[in-house]
Amino acid sequence: MSALPTKIRVTLLAATLLSPLVGCHDAQFLEEGYAMDFTAYNHTDHSIDDFEFKLTGGKRAAGGFVGRGEGSGDICCTSVPKQWKPFLTAQVHATWQDGSGTAQQISKEVPVPQYNREDTGHVNIHFLRNGEVRVLVTSLETWHPDYPLQGKDVELKSVLH
Repeated sequence: MSALPTKIRVTLLAATLLSPLVGCHDAQFLEEGYAMDFTAYNHTDHSIDDFEFKLTGGKRAAGGFVGRGEGSGDICCTSVPKQWKPFLTAQVHATWQDGSGTAQQISKEVPVPQYNREDTGHVNIHFLRNGEVRVLVTSLETWHPDYPLQGKDVELKSVLH
């Protein structure tokens, strides 16, 4: 009978001692990165039912419905490394239904362009008309003249008349 309480005590002691190690990787990533909101911009001719992305070494972040020619609005939260590194990529997945109701999906690994501390304000995921996906770390709004994407291919419904 006394063996059971000893087993419980040993289990509780082990759980207490090991629990700080479980979150160590995540804490290190957050300590070395910037937390920020993300937004998806849908430049395609169809709605996106849901999307997700994951930066190299980071956690998965996801969002829901994004109408055609619209943005998702700010979604909390994701994080990016404090220092951009060569070969930093994002894995992006999205699903939608085509005009006949058939499920469609896109899955791409795309490079994340270089950014610096002043750029770290937002992660923007752009689903472009040509089927490409761009992931940007930027402090600029999409309407800003220096925003990294320009031209008709990246216009949204709000500016299309």
